[in-house]
Amino acid sequence: MQKKEIFAILGIDETKDERALKNAYRQQLMHTNPEDDPEGFKRLREAYEAACEYAQNEEEQPKEEEKADHTPSGEWVHRAEMLYGRLSSRCDVRQWKELFQDDIYVSLDSNEECQKKLLIFLMNHFNYPDTVWKVISQELHIQENAGKLREQFPADFIDFMIRRCMTKEVLDYTLFEGAEDADYDSFIRCYNTSWDCLQQKDYQKLDELLQQADGLGISHPYMELLRAARCRGNDEVEQAQGIYERLRENFPQDMTILYQLAEFYYDTRQVDKAINCYQILKEQDRHHYMANYRLAFLYADQSRYEDAKECIRIVMRRGQDDEIMKLRIRVNHQLEQDYRAKWQQNKDIEAAKELAWCLLQEDRYLAADKLTQEMAGLIPSEMKVEYLGLCARIYMAQGLFDKTLETARQWQKLLLAQTVPQKQEEVEEYNRNIEIAHRIQMTTYHMMGRAYSKYYANALEEYQFYRQQENTNPNALIDAARIYMEMEEYNKSLSLADELLNRYQIQYAYALMLEVYVKLWDAGNVIRCGMECIKAFPEFERPYEEVAKVYYDLKKKDKLKEILDLAGKNQVNSAYLDAYAYTGEEKTKDYPISQYLDEFNRDYYRKLMESGQIRYYTEGYPIITKYLNLYPCNYILNARGLFSMAAKEYEQALKDFRKILERDPADQFAYNNIGCALKYQGQYELALPYFEKALYYMYREGKEEPNATTLGNKAQTYELMGEYALAAQTYEKLIDTFSEQQESLASMKNISANYARSNQVGRAIIILNTYMNRHSEYFKFIYRMYVYAADWEKADKAHDCMYRHLKSQSANNGRTIQELECEHIWAWQLMRQGKWTQALKAFRDIFHIQTKKNVRLPAKMYTDLCANELFLLALMKLQESAATQSGVKEKTLLEKIRGIFVKEKESVQQQDVFPYEEEGRNCAKRLEDYLHNPIGDFFYKERYVRYLEYMAALYTKDLQASAQVLERLEKSERCRLCNHAECMRCSLARALQKAYEGDMEQARSIFEELLARQPYNLYALCGTHIGEERKQ
Repeated sequence: MQKKEIFAILGIDETKDERALKNAYRQQLMHTNPEDDPEGFKRLREAYEAACEYAQNEEEQPKEEEKADHTPSGEWVHRAEMLYGRLSSRCDVRQWKELFQDDIYVSLDSNEECQKKLLIFLMNHFNYPDTVWKVISQELHIQENAGKLREQFPADFIDFMIRRCMTKEVLDYTLFEGAEDADYDSFIRCYNTSWDCLQQKDYQKLDELLQQADGLGISHPYMELLRAARCRGNDEVEQAQGIYERLRENFPQDMTILYQLAEFYYDTRQVDKAINCYQILKEQDRHHYMANYRLAFLYADQSRYEDAKECIRIVMRRGQDDEIMKLRIRVNHQLEQDYRAKWQQNKDIEAAKELAWCLLQEDRYLAADKLTQEMAGLIPSEMKVEYLGLCARIYMAQGLFDKTLETARQWQKLLLAQTVPQKQEEVEEYNRNIEIAHRIQMTTYHMMGRAYSKYYANALEEYQFYRQQENTNPNALIDAARIYMEMEEYNKSLSLADELLNRYQIQYAYALMLEVYVKLWDAGNVIRCGMECIKAFPEFERPYEEVAKVYYDLKKKDKLKEILDLAGKNQVNSAYLDAYAYTGEEKTKDYPISQYLDEFNRDYYRKLMESGQIRYYTEGYPIITKYLNLYPCNYILNARGLFSMAAKEYEQALKDFRKILERDPADQFAYNNIGCALKYQGQYELALPYFEKALYYMYREGKEEPNATTLGNKAQTYELMGEYALAAQTYEKLIDTFSEQQESLASMKNISANYARSNQVGRAIIILNTYMNRHSEYFKFIYRMYVYAADWEKADKAHDCMYRHLKSQSANNGRTIQELECEHIWAWQLMRQGKWTQALKAFRDIFHIQTKKNVRLPAKMYTDLCANELFLLALMKLQESAATQSGVKEKTLLEKIRGIFVKEKESVQQQDVFPYEEEGRNCAKRLEDYLHNPIGDFFYKERYVRYLEYMAALYTKDLQASAQVLERLEKSERCRLCNHAECMRCSLARALQKAYEGDMEQARSIFEELLARQPYNLYALCGTHIGEERKQ
């Protein structure tokens, strides 16, 4: 075995350091398993022993020339050495092609030896221009044979060669100046190391390297770029600029020099010059990543938003980062208003298309969907292809699998029917769209396969498209490997993972292998792939979890501690890692976990939900976490996530729910609960796709668990978005599907309201008559329906029927609460009719009935009564103020108001001014006292509580303090059971604040705007009448 081959196998440079030899041997042993590769192990052992023998020969004679290799393959490689030794022949593609066409190389007898010896030569002679490297790569089949080559050569060397096949050489070899046989490898080494020093700001070593390069008798303009960068490190900006501009003048066609000059101008804020340079780069290469990246920001700063958008689009095809995502949102916001105006005013279809793209990119999927539906009948034939591609993406984002597939097929069919374009740029776009159409279908079938396994075959059919391409899209390979894994065809999955790793150098392949070996219970390979995965992705949780589980199950405590410590060092946290680190109570064989979970739900979860007292969460969280540590599984993760969500700890809840999807990407409960967490935080558009997937996966094979909850959540989300027709349809589907469940009855009242709000009263009546005509709530639902339709005449008639019905019911069953509810509704009716004094009296009468019959009002009814009284008192005060300013005296009104209170307070003295403030303060004090203690589900009605606090603050605090309460109100979380697109309470409080501050015009405007959006809103209706003469 020759010396070169010995050290090539060990993967190190020639050395006599025995410690280095031993370390190299150990390193190679990690990749050479004697059981899997006995020949490779034998060769490694022979190389190690030969290296040790070489190292121990201390009295080695002066080096003799290694014995010349006169075999045919040796002679052939010697010719390669000769080509490499001279710059002109090293760069001559023709001569390298002739070398590979030589009879010795193409001969079956010597081809393998030629390749092996050339690879050994390449280990230390690897600097070639791209054109030559391409020839070498193709002839040696480096990417295709990577797995086999790793068995014969150091893995790092093979990895380097694959990377070299996939990337471009930085240096332009045509720009070298120097002797033919000069030491260009040393020069290139200086060049590459110098850039590393520059990044590390090691200027002393950089200066040494530049001096060393100068002594080689070789020059290259890119080395001058390093000198310019060195000047910048010394703050010699003018000198650096001189070098850059001189290089640009001498090499006007060189894009690397132009790019470095552009970056210099960008960093020194010479904006116009930077833009000019980047534009030239973009003209030469439309897809130049950094030119587009920089121009996107520069154009946006100059309000050239269309240009910025085009650059962002190109950048995001290559990848995404947080800064470019933020810029896209900023640019879209600037463009949307113009697009929307052109569409609404002129039906400009191009503007509508761009607006739809903006909405999709901002995750406003439903808005994008509605817009494309509006566009459907106006799409010209030449835009049909792009339109279908847009729609397919929108449907996919919403989780609408069937519509996605149907639209993607139509898109693909139209693409294939087109004449293939001739221009290179158009050809690239055409091919890209064909690929995306297949990719959408493959991904959609994959997701559907998780519910119904028959769809996996469809996904793999789409995958075959990629296999027919010259270079398979690695993302398609990843998906196919995962599909095979989910189909339990593990060998096929591992084969594709190997291809990803060996051909494309994609380290994520280790994550795929890891999951396969976990399913195969292959502990050794779980550890091997897990550690490789950790090396590549130190922040990724899954490999730590799986490696830790192996050590935990095998009771290897030292190894377990090592992996847990490594996770801690890399700041990786996980519920599963916590479980393996847990040293508390040990579970017994008959550990009653089901009983304990039931007790936990009773003692903590339900009490938290019913009382809103956070102490139950504080006390209960360690307990549910203990159960999770004893039984780390999706079921208990879900339970803990729900507990956190009940306490409004949304980030912790989302972390648990998403962890479930890592292990089971078709868990309907995780999807539903993520949707809920997003909905509670006001992210309605993002929540809907999760509910859609939950609905799909609730019927998956072997795990059918239909429930009405998800449909109810989806319907409420539509309500919160103002999509009342869609909400009504969803509630109706809930009733049709789950007519026997309690949720369907609870949803009935929402159907009538939503159909009424979407101008479909007729449909609402049909539903109510079908399901509710004999129900005790029927008349209430009918009344509510007409109120939401703002049909006050029919609402009055329905109210009379409801009032009589409730009165008769309360009389027959003696239920005081029902009687109070009846009076409450009557007071609202008086309020709407503008009979404020009578309404105020009616609200007061309810308190009298409560006191007289010694009945405790429901919390919501009590606080509503207080808030309504405060609201009416505020309106009356504002009404009197407006009347006084206009010179109108409303004696009758004031006298009637006083009359309400005289019966309650005999000591009330006759006054010219009614004591609004005194009575308001008394009511506000009652309300504040009531709110002092936690009240059941008020924990989930945060905005309602803030509104109550604001109404009380109007009477107990000054205007500055009430403004602060208003600010807290506007920032508060929406009430969980709210079913309006807009919270009226913010607008009401805002209007009252403006009115009390003396801006009556603005106050009335706020009331009117609210009424325009909610024509059924009684409070807004009353507010718009401030200043008008009231007929009491």
